[in-house]
Formats: sequence, C-alpha cells, structure tokens
Amino acid sequence: MSSDAIQITPPHRLAGTVRLPDSKSIANRRLVIHALAGRPLPPPGGAEAADTRVLRRALDHFRQGKSRIDVGPAGTAMRFLTAYLALQPDTQELYGTARMHRRPIGPLVEALQELGARIIYLGEKAYPPLRIEAPRFSGRHQVTVRADISSQFVSALLLIGPYLPNGLYLHLEGAPVSRPYVEMTIELMRRSGVAVHTDGGELHVPKGTYTFPYDDLEPDWTAASYFLGMVAGSGDASIRLEALRPESLQGDRMVVEWMAQLGVLSRFDAGGLHAARGRMSPDPLVWDFTHHPDLAQTMVVAAALAGRTATCSGLASLRIKETDRIRALQRELRKVGIRFEKAGAADDTFVLSGTLDLSRVPVFDTYDDHRMAMALSMLAVRAPVVIRHPAVTDKSFPGFWDRLADLGFRISSYPRV
Repeated sequence: MSSDAIQITPPHRLAGTVRLPDSKSIANRRLVIHALAGRPLPPPGGAEAADTRVLRRALDHFRQGKSRIDVGPAGTAMRFLTAYLALQPDTQELYGTARMHRRPIGPLVEALQELGARIIYLGEKAYPPLRIEAPRFSGRHQVTVRADISSQFVSALLLIGPYLPNGLYLHLEGAPVSRPYVEMTIELMRRSGVAVHTDGGELHVPKGTYTFPYDDLEPDWTAASYFLGMVAGSGDASIRLEALRPESLQGDRMVVEWMAQLGVLSRFDAGGLHAARGRMSPDPLVWDFTHHPDLAQTMVVAAALAGRTATCSGLASLRIKETDRIRALQRELRKVGIRFEKAGAADDTFVLSGTLDLSRVPVFDTYDDHRMAMALSMLAVRAPVVIRHPAVTDKSFPGFWDRLADLGFRISSYPRV
C-alpha cells in the first residue's frame, strides 16, 4: 500500500482461503547456510519478506565486492551478517536505520572478538554500525554468549560454527529467550550436513561444511496468527490457511493451542489448517511469551477482541524489537478502552484488562513495526479501523492487505491523518 493511512472495514462474514508468505526465519537461515557453503543463493520462494530480501541483497553486495552494507531495519540480517562477515578476509562496514543503531549487538560482537574476529564500533559501544575487518583466529573455540537478550546472537554463532578453524563450543549464559528459534537453527544445520551436539546450555559444532544446504520452505506461522486472531474476534468465521502443517520447524505453531483458549477451532488436513469459531475456555488466560515473543501482540489484541483479561509474562525482549512493543501496545490499546499494565514488581509481566470500545473509528500508529500494524488490523473484524503507514507490513508479509481484501475486508485510502 502506498497510502500514508488506510481504513479497513469489516466483511459481512469472515470466510475464505489465505496463502501465507514463506517463513522468513527459515528463509534467512537458508540464505546464510548457502552463502557459507559457497553455493548460489536459492531463488526466492513465495511472497519473500522484505527482511529476507534485505539479507539476500546484502549477501549479493558482499559477493560483488561492495564494502558498505546497509540492512535498514532488518534485525536478523544485522545479527547474521555480523557473524558471517567476521569470517571474511576483507573489510566491510555494516549499517542500519537509526532504530537499528539502538538495538544491542554487544554480546554477539564480544563473543566473535573472543574467537578472533576484528570488529570495531563506529558509533556507541555495543551498538551498530560496525566495521568488520579480516579475522585473526587464535585457535580459541570456546566462548560464552548471553542468551537472555536475543536468540539471534546464538543462531548467528551456531551458523558460522562449522567454518571456524576448530569448530565451536558455545556456552549459553542466562535463561534463553526464543529457544525455538535456536532449535530451528540447529535442525536446519543438521539437515544441511552439520551435526550439532547439545547438552543443556552447552552447544558443540564441529569443524565441517554444509554438504547439502537445506532447500525446503514452509508457510510462516507468525503470519498465520493474525488470521487466527480475527477468527477469535468473530461471531462466525471459517478460514483456510494454505499449506500449514503441524510438524513445522517453527515454534510459533504454539499459537494454535493459545487460540483454542479463545474459541478458535483448528483442524489440519491435506490442504493446510481450517479455523472456525467455537466455544472459549473458561480458564484464566495466562501466557508466557519468553519463547514466542512475536506472538505477544497477536494474543494481546485477540484477547481484547474476545473480551478477556489476560496475564502476559516473558515480555522483556519486546522492548528492543523494531519499537518498544510494550509501550506501543499500551498507547494504541488505550485508544479503544483497553489497559495493558505492569503486574506488580515484575518487569516482564503485564495484565490486559478493560472493555473494547470501537464506537469511534480509531486511528492507530504503527511505529515502523510490521507486527503492530498487523495485530491492530485484527480489530477491523469487529468495526472500521485506520492504520497509519500500512506499507510497514512488507517487512514480513508482502501482500498482507491484499489478503485481507480477498477475505472481504474493504481497504481504502484515508487521507485525513
């Protein structure tokens, strides 16, 4: 969408089939594995996310000999490229947006430096931008990395592990966040010919090569979550999400269990997942997002649609995403009568309460955050809403607004903001 704002008007009944984009988490790891193996980069799959296009372009620019790489707002690209470029014999400079330059990268840089990487901060210490020079490996292969800030630090190190002179012994410090993403990385490495040995917080990657880089892709489960949330907020709905499968590598398949508490009945068949409206569970809603932070906005908005209170924990990492997602949720949900307030002394636990009020058309800000835009758009299943800067959804879900139109939502430009 090229408009600065759009109005979304509900369909008469929520029904239809949705084709989802490919999982950007799998696609991004697949690109790095192919690059490390010295193979041609695999062609784009279906509806490739902007973040994946950024990483693909950055790897192409490196292969073309360019020394300055800009990843814009793509956090995964920043973390994965920092590790990948740390192995290379030439000097590169790695930049991003102003917000990216406020997202921490120190734990990853420090671990790489201990292994022999030569990385210099071009601005504030522990944050991008970076200058990455040819490494001077000393033979050290044991390193500790904080796992309680971002799983991408761990995944970035694991992916390059086989190409370090003596492999990698990685000790995880702190309670890991987003552990399913680390497990995804490990499984993709194994399927690409590299054995990864795990023992609790100790991970060992032997020296080797990716002998048969992984080539399969699957639909993005986080993208699916927004449509399941719309079902939760509907009086009557029937949606098919094409090609989703329960045996997915993606941890966000957990959304099926959580949405069931809000009355979403999910059934898998050969064509994907069919979701319909059913009866809500009377049990209290208590969700821990430590390992599924990308589902937090979806579930919070879905609970508001369902008229439920919810206790949400494990939210600390949301403060260092594309925006401070906790603060953004608080500000935007307040516009429709919903409170999202800190629970006691815990810094990562919040309680959702209040009564959803859509009597006036809300105008939502999106904070340059694709997940804010898509989560808030779920409210349009109940009444018209306005979304500012809708093009931000391209970061993970190109064509998102077209998919809503296919389901019968009316999407129109809204110039009066």
